[in-house]
This record gives sequence, structure tokens and C-alpha cells, in this order.
Amino acid sequence: MNFHLRAAGQDEIANLGKDLKDSRALIYVLNQLDSQNCTLDALEEGDEVERATKMITSATAMGVEDSIGPRDLVKGNSKVNSLRCSHLQHKARSVGAYLGGVRGCRSDR
Repeated sequence: MNFHLRAAGQDEIANLGKDLKDSRALIYVLNQLDSQNCTLDALEEGDEVERATKMITSATAMGVEDSIGPRDLVKGNSKVNSLRCSHLQHKARSVGAYLGGVRGCRSDR
């Protein structure tokens, strides 16, 4: 994930809970993986739940499993958010993209 965040000119994440709960980092990563299905339009959404809903819709459009709801994501639970991280990594590998390591993501251990 940090590989794609750097490519997008964004700060890296270190915590799968608090760093992902506003969905911004996930939106940038999705846009790096599939800019046609995952635009940056959701970043303009002020409500975190609505932003997360738009991010999940974009992720689903590119084939990432809808594993958690938007309210679950914004709670900032690192265990729950690691599931989203895992599904993104799986999808990225299936399309040949590289998701650089995120500390704390089980598949990176």
C-alpha cells in the first residue's frame, strides 16, 4: 500500500486502524490500481461514512470483495481494516500490481 501512496504523492500509513478509517489512503491506492473504476472524486466527500461507501463502491467495481461495511471501516479497528488490506493485496496480485508492505498486515509478516 505504501508503494502506491508514495506514487500518488501521499503520506505512508503505519497503522491499519487510524490511518485507514477516513478512507483517503484507500481511495488513493485504489486509484493507483485502477484509475478508470476508482476516481479520486470520493475525496471531496465530507462525511466519513459516505466517503467510505464511495470507496467500497469503487473497490467493488474493480473486483475487490466487499468484506466490510463503511461504518465498520470508519471505526478504525485495525483487525477489521486488515481484512480490507488483505483483499486489496489479493486483487493487486491478481492484476500484477505491487502493493508495497504495510506493517501489521498479516500477509506481510
